[in-house]
Amino acid sequence: MKRFAFAAALFVAFLSTLTHAQLVDLRANIPFEFRVGQTEMPAGEYLIHEQAPGVLILRDVSGRHTIFSPFMVGESRPVALGTGQLEFTRYGDTYFLAKLWAPESRTGLSIRKSPREAELARQLGLGQPASIALVRK
Repeated sequence: MKRFAFAAALFVAFLSTLTHAQLVDLRANIPFEFRVGQTEMPAGEYLIHEQAPGVLILRDVSGRHTIFSPFMVGESRPVALGTGQLEFTRYGDTYFLAKLWAPESRTGLSIRKSPREAELARQLGLGQPASIALVRK
């Protein structure tokens, strides 16, 4: 049993390392204002970097707007896409960052809904998806 627990922990550490390596030095041009948790971010070009497994840093290229998002959980999808993606959920004219998919990978990260997003979802119903391509820096 101890061997199984050790092997499982080693496998999780290995997967975390893979995800970390794939979410480093990415760039996206986001044409609309958006929210990450409670923080509002302006439209513009952003650099994306996973600081540690599950801790994402988004910084606009000017360096004036930076956000650390430690509220990430691992995601997987059945097929890897060639480019990475930022997925947003739109309620009216308010966009919330929802997921980040690594390029050429089935792994990604998902952001938990903020209280504001949950409130808008209750008021307006299902949000509309929007995606932005990620490229390597």
